Amino acid sequence: MNKIHDYFMQNSKTFFLHNKIKEYEHKLNYQSNWTYHKIKRYEKRWKRLVQKYDCIYVYGIEFVSIGETVARLFMFLEDRLKRSKNAFHVVLPTFYKDYYIGGVVNKKIFDVFGRRIHFISEGNLEFWKYCIFFHSDKISTEYFDKYRYRDSSVVFNIKIGKPLLPFTKEIEEYANKKMQKMGVVGEYICIHAREVATKTNNFISEYDDTSVLDADINSYRQACSYMKKLGCQAIRMGKDESKKCEIEDVVDYANYFYDELMDFYLIANCKFLIGCSSGITAISTFWGRPVLQTNLIVWCYGQEALPWTDYDLYIPKKFYSRRKERLLNLYEMWEVSLKCDRHSERFKKEKIELIDNTEEEILKATIEMNEKLDHTWKITEEETKCMEKYWQVLNIWKNNHRVAYSSKDNGGLGLAMYNRPISYSYLRENMYLLDVKELYEES
Repeated sequence: MNKIHDYFMQNSKTFFLHNKIKEYEHKLNYQSNWTYHKIKRYEKRWKRLVQKYDCIYVYGIEFVSIGETVARLFMFLEDRLKRSKNAFHVVLPTFYKDYYIGGVVNKKIFDVFGRRIHFISEGNLEFWKYCIFFHSDKISTEYFDKYRYRDSSVVFNIKIGKPLLPFTKEIEEYANKKMQKMGVVGEYICIHAREVATKTNNFISEYDDTSVLDADINSYRQACSYMKKLGCQAIRMGKDESKKCEIEDVVDYANYFYDELMDFYLIANCKFLIGCSSGITAISTFWGRPVLQTNLIVWCYGQEALPWTDYDLYIPKKFYSRRKERLLNLYEMWEVSLKCDRHSERFKKEKIELIDNTEEEILKATIEMNEKLDHTWKITEEETKCMEKYWQVLNIWKNNHRVAYSSKDNGGLGLAMYNRPISYSYLRENMYLLDVKELYEES
């Protein structure tokens, strides 16, 4: 039966699309209810569509995590500008079939992108199911998998405060009322500390443990206090977070005000985001907002089709090798990152202990981020030299590994390495990170 199923999935467009629709219905807990009058209405609607457009293309885009989804949608928008206006393009949400058990990651994506992208959603699912069943000969799946991989060659032109996708007037009005209820007035920052529950709630139990990516929301305490003194509120992002935020005067949006639409609006209007390795840090720059990424452990890929601003910074977790009985330098950390990715068991196997960022380290990086945004940070000759060394080490590592080509063997478009600068405040206190033998061999 599996062979028969696979055969028809590859050779029958109707069967292929019908199965994709069925998977979507299952995630939505949706049941079709066709009636004679609905079918008549759908047929009229279909005729109007084909009279206006020469061809109808369906694209499958994964809706399993916010970072993965939003990046693909912006790839779609960037690419769609080059297409013929005589074609109609519609996006069908798809899902990891074998191990993803969650639903649509954020249904307000349909509203945020709705003026630019035609989605198959709950409101029109029955119509498109009808079209697939009766008119699949007129629907093209030629580019269905075009956005299966995020493309490392895609580059977005990002400017601070200039979103790639502005909100509609209706969304602005709705969001402003929500802001009033939350008590948010004036300038604010967003903070987010990743918790592995996001994955365990949405993936099968056998999914690899990725808790090494996690961070403690309360490690942002000193940073929030500093920003508060400058008259800047802090808003805790996330959804149903288990770790209690004990930082004074932080608005706990995650637990008390959560709203799928506000995920986008709050990020789009903050001064900057302090986060870690999570989807929310991946989407903020699309709306022109810089990111201070803390507790970073993954550099070697995963940055495909993700933009960055000129002000983005990061600070990594420390990598202590029990084999070498010392902290690893940057080059060595990237070696481990490439081998272990975000899987806890792999770090254990390599005997690597990961040490979280301290409150003081996050505070210093926050001061640097804020002052650079306010143009009050003074770049010293020492900083210039240190950062030149940093980029040298990064380029040597990339030249030695060619990471950006490794996924092409699997049909992908190549991988992109993390390309944001490390915080100088952090680097200055941890100069061993630049003690890389390859750097001296190169020179």
